[in-house]
Amino acid sequence: MNKTRQKTAIAIIGVLLVLSVIFIFSNSFESGARSNAVSGRFAKLFGGVIRALFGEDANVNYIVRKCAHIAEFALLGALTLTFVKLLTEYTGKKLFFCGLFGTLLVAVIDEYIQSFTGRTSMVGDILLDFFGAVLGMVAAFLLYIVIRKCRKQNGD
Repeated sequence: MNKTRQKTAIAIIGVLLVLSVIFIFSNSFESGARSNAVSGRFAKLFGGVIRALFGEDANVNYIVRKCAHIAEFALLGALTLTFVKLLTEYTGKKLFFCGLFGTLLVAVIDEYIQSFTGRTSMVGDILLDFFGAVLGMVAAFLLYIVIRKCRKQNGD
């Protein structure tokens, strides 16, 4: 990648990364009632699918909330890994370690923020966030492998 494209990619991914963290933290600043209302809208939207998968007595709101943790941190993980990859020459373990450290730090701060809003701060949610981040990083890493193989086949 030429220097101009790399600088542009760093700027775009950097902005998306910052926006992702702002989104995560802004959700944590919401009151419990507001957070439940937002989750309730998604629970109504996906309730039928969730009940079909987990049974009629499934706690749809709970499942929606936990899936939201995974989804927002999967995005954060993918963006973090991409940002670190663009900024450094890190590969493999070093790349994943930087990504894991950054996303874990955000997860811990996220739960800490919740403790000031009257909501519960749970270690289980940190682990769920971390799991989501790992999923996002693995997905991004696999995408890099596919792109690299396609470029090699095309002679780029």
